[in-house]
Order: sequence, then C-alpha cells, then structure tokens
Amino acid sequence: MRTLHFRWQFALVVVALMMSVVLPADAVRIIRTKAYRFAIFHLASNAKIAVGTDRSATLLDLKIGEHVSIAYDQENGALVAHHIAEAVPHKSRNFSVNPEPVSHHPAKSLIVYEHVTGIVQSVNVQDNTLTIAYKLR
Repeated sequence: MRTLHFRWQFALVVVALMMSVVLPADAVRIIRTKAYRFAIFHLASNAKIAVGTDRSATLLDLKIGEHVSIAYDQENGALVAHHIAEAVPHKSRNFSVNPEPVSHHPAKSLIVYEHVTGIVQSVNVQDNTLTIAYKLR
C-alpha cells in the first residue's frame, strides 16, 4: 500500500515539473506576439499615391495585403492621408561615400506629417478610404 501511495506522489511530482517547464514557454510566446491595430484613412483631395514606378496611381491600384507607408495628419478627429507609397525596404547607406545624410526631397512646405507603415486590409473607392493594419510598437 505504501509503494502505491509513493507511485502516485511520484507521478504527481513529474506532472508538476512538466507543467512548470511548459507554462513559462507558452507565456514567453504570448509576450513575443505583436498586437495589430487597424486604422481608416480618408484620402485628401490632393493625395499622391505611388505604386511601383507609377507615381500617379489611384486608390484602385492598391492591393489588399500590400505593405504601404502613409504620410497623414489628423483633421477634425479623422486620419487624412496625404501620401501613400509601397513600403519597400531601403538600402543601407554607404557611409564611406557620403558620411552626411542627404535629403532627396526638396522642402516644399513646412507641414510635417505623421508616418505609419502597415498592410492594406480594405480599399473603399466610394468613400475614398483605405484601411490598414499596423503593429503596435
């Protein structure tokens, strides 16, 4: 009878040790996952959309699942997109050629826009809106 009791205790200790090893691993996985947030952008009347080499693209040229970068500001609580472009990774700078950063875009105005990079979730041409999902930082 005593050996039967010992076997049950041993089995419970083994299960408890296995659970103590398994649970923290799952907790680490949960912490590492990033949450996504969704945002709806209204296009400004003078908004520019660039897809690939086409610098005068329209909202219809954007595909669902495409990575985009959006320059926007808030007007009356709504997010208004002023520039949308494909989010392509930039080449790393060669500091041996030119150690000083050079802007390839001349300053046209003093307006500074917020930027967000995300994945196109939906395009509504009738409402002139674009919905993207982006990672929280």
